Amino acid sequence: LQVSTQSLILIRSLWSHDLALMICRGDGLSLVFACIRSLTLRQIGCLSKRTFAAAFLSNKLVYTTSDSLDRLIAGHELEVLPDFCTCDEENKLMVEVDRTLGRKRYEYDHWDDAIHGFRETEKSRWNEFNSNVISRVCQQAFSFLTDRTLLPHIHVLDLADNGCIKPHIDSHKFCGNVIAGLSLLSTRVMRLQHEMDKTQQIEVLLQPRSLYIIRNELRYHFTHEILLNSSNSVFELTGSPSRRVSLIVRNQPSQRHC
Repeated sequence: LQVSTQSLILIRSLWSHDLALMICRGDGLSLVFACIRSLTLRQIGCLSKRTFAAAFLSNKLVYTTSDSLDRLIAGHELEVLPDFCTCDEENKLMVEVDRTLGRKRYEYDHWDDAIHGFRETEKSRWNEFNSNVISRVCQQAFSFLTDRTLLPHIHVLDLADNGCIKPHIDSHKFCGNVIAGLSLLSTRVMRLQHEMDKTQQIEVLLQPRSLYIIRNELRYHFTHEILLNSSNSVFELTGSPSRRVSLIVRNQPSQRHC
């Protein structure tokens, strides 16, 4: 891994002294990536996307079209945490999900035309092991809120290999200012786009076992969608799309937005 002196200074001052030392010592990519996974986008938001890419990775998890969007991310409007759960946890979540969804067929029409090729359910009870994973999601996404009242059901959304979620903004009447989703099984690209200014876009690479959190302005004023494929995305995914399951947690709507 080749890192310039300037990048090391930037890493040392803005991220982690230990991380910079590990790179200097050549302790290996796995340890560097372990540190990167522990960082939230709030911590890396002060770096431009160009600096972040140059310092570490040939590809990254988030792409933005403007500095103003970088500032929103720096303000904790968006978090993406790779490997939020383990492979074992993913497998055990899927065993429980498939007990319910396995009996359902994929649908290709939706009441508001927001989803294509999907199965879904709402689930409030999980076994003890999986409940601990869900609790970690809630703690990460909602612990800073004064009012931590969450919707009682986890929304389980299963996209077929030819499924997608079309651009939409979740109704203000039914959920609050935070949306958190744990992605399982396959990698897809999520795009957020300002409802009025279509040039303002964010693309997020959602890898299996990653957690994304959308808050406040990005939740209320940006559409979000899950692309069918990456042909019109900055991310170039190899292979055909495959099944993706997400576990989505939301908080209660606020009176201000009802």
